[in-house]
Amino acid sequence: MLERVFYLLGRLFKTMFKIVASKLKKNKVIRRSILSKFFVINPLYLKGIINPEMHSDFCRDILTLDMASKMTSLSRFKNLNDALLPFIKTKRIISIHDVAVSNGITSLELYDFLKKNNIKFSLDISDKYNFYHVYMVSNHIQFFLDEDKNVSFVIFFGIYFNKSLSNFFFFSKYVTLIFTYLWSIYDYFFAAIKKNITINLFYPSVWSLIKSRKISYFRYDVFNSVLKEKYDVVRCMNILILKYFSDSQIRVALHNLKESLRENGLLIIGRTSLDGVNHVSIYKKKKGGMILVHVLGEGSELNSYIG
Repeated sequence: MLERVFYLLGRLFKTMFKIVASKLKKNKVIRRSILSKFFVINPLYLKGIINPEMHSDFCRDILTLDMASKMTSLSRFKNLNDALLPFIKTKRIISIHDVAVSNGITSLELYDFLKKNNIKFSLDISDKYNFYHVYMVSNHIQFFLDEDKNVSFVIFFGIYFNKSLSNFFFFSKYVTLIFTYLWSIYDYFFAAIKKNITINLFYPSVWSLIKSRKISYFRYDVFNSVLKEKYDVVRCMNILILKYFSDSQIRVALHNLKESLRENGLLIIGRTSLDGVNHVSIYKKKKGGMILVHVLGEGSELNSYIG
């Protein structure tokens, strides 16, 4: 009965925000955030389902601590794959690093594309994290922690709270901070009685390739990680966006990506706009510098930082 009350309250809040959103004259990103990210109801909670695979679908399409989403879509990078092909037609094995892969579906498409075109390759994929640990204090409160044990978000009576939503709705930030503090107390005193599950954010077909070692996965933070491995191709899409990160962060990340390339290696970098168009630049590493060799759409907004 109580769950039903909270569910109805959540629906009421979403209806209110729809009315507000319809009157806003701001961009689509803000309107979409208002419509879909306030008081998100987890239907699995209402049904009493605790299943890692089913929870994965819910988690892939929510905002994380850094305002990113784990959701991506099929065929999103088809023209990127087509553009890459002429540069990698060789008899030797091409080493590729796909950065910030989210649920991995575009990496899977790259894998299939390379196989179809008889390219010899090794494919490494990475992200800052791809697993959530869900701790249930009771049937009504669920804490979702990332792999660094930070509280990413909280579900309280089926309603989703995330402090990253503060740009749009300040109340969510403070509710999450309160729950984060409560978690620190609970985590210290009641660790032995916590009930938890681990949620894998990769699509099952991607995870299957990882387990069979056809694709290699490792954790990687483009802002803080320096790799010893050198690659022929590094693809970094939809993460280095100027409005989300400072100039210094962008420059550090680009330095780390550049240093992970072999001589004559390719850096594929850009973003996908809301209308699905890829704006991408492909650079070749040459004698310590980066040479622009191909552009899709309007190219990367980071060209002035790279060239």
